[in-house]
Amino acid sequence: MKYFSTLNKNEIVSFKDAVLNGTAKNGGLFLPFNIPSINFNDESNYHELAFNVLKNFTNEDLTESELHEIIINTFNFPVKIASFENEHFLELFHGPTLAFKDFGARFLANLIEKFNKDSDSKLNILVATSGDTGSAVANAFYEREGVNVIVLYPSKGVSDIQEKQISTYDKNIISIEVEGSFDDCQALLKHALNDEPIKNEFKLTTANSINIARLLPQTIYYFEALRQLKLQGKTLVTVPSGNLGNLTAGILSKLMGQKIDGFISAVNKNDFFQKYLETGNEARQKTIKTFSNAMDVGLPNNLNRIKSIYNSDRQIMNEFIDCYSVDDTTTIETIKKIYDKLQYVADPHTAVGYQASQFKKSAYDNSIILSTAHPAKFKDVIEKTLKLEVELPEQLSHLINKEKRSIKIKNDYKIFIELLRDNSSLLK
Repeated sequence: MKYFSTLNKNEIVSFKDAVLNGTAKNGGLFLPFNIPSINFNDESNYHELAFNVLKNFTNEDLTESELHEIIINTFNFPVKIASFENEHFLELFHGPTLAFKDFGARFLANLIEKFNKDSDSKLNILVATSGDTGSAVANAFYEREGVNVIVLYPSKGVSDIQEKQISTYDKNIISIEVEGSFDDCQALLKHALNDEPIKNEFKLTTANSINIARLLPQTIYYFEALRQLKLQGKTLVTVPSGNLGNLTAGILSKLMGQKIDGFISAVNKNDFFQKYLETGNEARQKTIKTFSNAMDVGLPNNLNRIKSIYNSDRQIMNEFIDCYSVDDTTTIETIKKIYDKLQYVADPHTAVGYQASQFKKSAYDNSIILSTAHPAKFKDVIEKTLKLEVELPEQLSHLINKEKRSIKIKNDYKIFIELLRDNSSLLK
C-alpha cells in the first residue's frame, strides 16, 4: 500500500515514511492510495479482525509477525457496548487513559518504536491536544527509547483531571501550556512541521490524527462494534466530532465494506463542519470553550481528508453525513435525560452525540453513539449535573497528588522554537 498527499497526488510515499514524516509537504495529509474491500469471518476475534484490516495498509513495511505483535500490544483493552433496545453506546474509554485516543496513540507508539529502533538520532513527536490526545500520546510513549513527546495544550482549555493526565509526566515527555486555544496549539505544531529546517533539526513528526497511523487503528472499533452487535436493518452511527479524525476513520470503515448507512457528526458550539456541509465555507472560526472540550476546534484538520475522499463534492458528503450542533445548556440537559431514562452516566461528549442522534434515529433501525471518554474525566460537571458522587478509576485517582510539570508560554512560534532549543540536550 502506498500513500498520497491530499495536496499533491503525485507525492507518493510508503507507510513507514508516512508515519515517520507525519505530514506531507506543504501541510498535506496522507491517505492510502486504495481503500481495500475487507472480507472477514464473523467468528473472528478482536485481534484477528484487527490483523485482517490493518495488514492491507502495512504489508510493505511490517512482517505478519511484527504486525501481530503490535496488535497484541495495542489492543490490550476491550471494546464494550452498552445497549438499550436499538440504541447502543460504543464505549471507547476502557484503555489506560480512559479515552478513545488510546487506540491510535498506542498503535502509533508501537509502530514508531519498531521503525525508529535502528536510528542514531531521537525522534521528537509533537502533539496538540484539546483534552484527551495529549494524555493518550504521553502515556503511550512514556519511557520509550529514542523518542520524545512534546505536548501543547491550551491554558485553561482542558478539565482539571485532563491537565493532570497531560502535565505530570517527566523523562521523555515535555508538556507545554499555551496561552491560547487548541487551534493556536495546532497552528504552532503545523508551523513547525512545515518549517523544513526546524523539522530536520529536531527530527519532528506528529501524533495528532493528521498522522495516518493514528487514524487507521480507529477503524477497528467500527468493525468490532458491528461484529459484536450483528445488527439487522439500517444503522446510524453518531460521532462526537472535533478534528474529524474519528469521523474520517468511520468513513474509511464504510468504504472498506462495513454496513453503516449514515453518519451524524455531532458538534458543540464549534460548528465549523456543520456550516461547511451547508455552505462550503472553510473560514476558521474563533474557538468557543465548552464542556465537551475535546471538540473545541475552529478549523478541523481532517476536513482535507474528507474532501479528498469525496472529491470535494458536498452533495455526496451530505448523502451520507449529517451534522448537528449542541450547545452547553442542551448538553447538561441531555446528561440528565440519559441518566433519568437509562440510568447511564454519559460524559459531555457522549451527551452531545446522543442528542444529535435523536434528530435522525427514527429513520434507522439501529443507532450507535460513540462514547469517547470516561465520565470521571469530567467529574465536576457530572457531579454538579446529576447530584451524585463520581468515583475516580485507578487510572485517574493516582494523579490527584502529582505535581504539575508543564511549561507555560505565550502563543508565539519564536518562543516555542526557543523552548525546543533550550531542551536540545533531551531532544537530540
